[in-house]
Amino acid sequence: MKTLKLILLAGVFVAPLAGASLAADYAPNVPTDSQTNTGFYLRSDVGASFLRWSAFNNDTGIIAAVGAGYQWNDYFRTDITGQWAGGYNIGLADNIHTTKILANGYFDLGSSNVLTPYVGAGIGYGWAYGDTYGSTSGIALAAHAGVAYNMTNNMALDVGYHFIDTVGDTNQPVEHQITAGFRFKF
Repeated sequence: MKTLKLILLAGVFVAPLAGASLAADYAPNVPTDSQTNTGFYLRSDVGASFLRWSAFNNDTGIIAAVGAGYQWNDYFRTDITGQWAGGYNIGLADNIHTTKILANGYFDLGSSNVLTPYVGAGIGYGWAYGDTYGSTSGIALAAHAGVAYNMTNNMALDVGYHFIDTVGDTNQPVEHQITAGFRFKF
């Protein structure tokens, strides 16, 4: 009987602690920033571009790009980007600029919640024009690879490599670009 009293007395003291420990494990369903994102994002990039243009000299220039996109799930996103690159001096006393509008798809290759590597492809239209040379235009094909550093749930620093081939006439501009920029998620 003495043992039963000790067990009941211990139960009186332990029962409130067990309830408190269960309450500590319960997490109310409070949405985080990532749960409140709509999937839409805006992006802005700057960087360096190396232009290879058949029949002319090669040169480097600067690039600026802006875009808007949608994150469909944790692994796939799409965007529309517009970019301008310029300052190329390919000879003939000509200063060349390029402009492209691209529709892109990206596969995010897993995430450590901080770094997210990705690969992608794009298609669009591109123009290359010069002060004295004239211009060429055509279908622009792109390949992308990079990594995003998730600074917050709503902002990522994106560093990437982009290969863009504008299929025009016989003078076909090809660009190798290294960019850094931000993606702002809503």
